[in-house]
Amino acid sequence: GGVTRQIMESYERPIKAEPTPRPHIAQDLIRDFENYLIILKAVHSGADLKLSIEVCCSQRNYLGLSQALQYCRQFTDKVGNEIALLEATIQARHEVRNAGLKQGTHNHDHEKVRELLYLDLALGGVSSRAVQRAELPKDIGEALEFSALALEDL
Repeated sequence: GGVTRQIMESYERPIKAEPTPRPHIAQDLIRDFENYLIILKAVHSGADLKLSIEVCCSQRNYLGLSQALQYCRQFTDKVGNEIALLEATIQARHEVRNAGLKQGTHNHDHEKVRELLYLDLALGGVSSRAVQRAELPKDIGEALEFSALALEDL
C-alpha cells in the first residue's frame, strides 16, 4: 500500500528526486500542519455555520431562526438524510437572500450584508458536503430530483 517510487515517477510531471531531510525545520512544519488541521476541523465541523447563525439570528436579528436554519445547524455534521439537509440548505439560502442579499436591493448596511454573506457561504459549504456524501438514488426519478436540488443550490 501507499505511494511507491514507480507511482511517483509515472505522474504527468514525474517526481524523481530523493527527499532531502531537513531536521532544522521539522518542528516548524509540524506546528504549521497542526494549525492547518485545527482550521480544517473547524471548517468541517460546521462551527462557521453555527457562529453565523448565532450572529445573524440572535445577536443582530437580521433574520429569524427558521426551521430550515435549525435543521441545518442540527444536522450539518451528521451522516444520514443528505437530501433533507440539501433541501433545508436551499430553503435557508433563499431566506438569507430575501433578508438582504436580493439583487437589485441597494442595501447600504455593509455589516448586515457581510454577516449574511458569511452565513450564505457557510450554508453553501454544508450543501456541498451533503451532495458529496450522498449516495445517488437508484430510482431514476429520485436521481433526477436529487440532481435538480444540487443544481438549484449552485
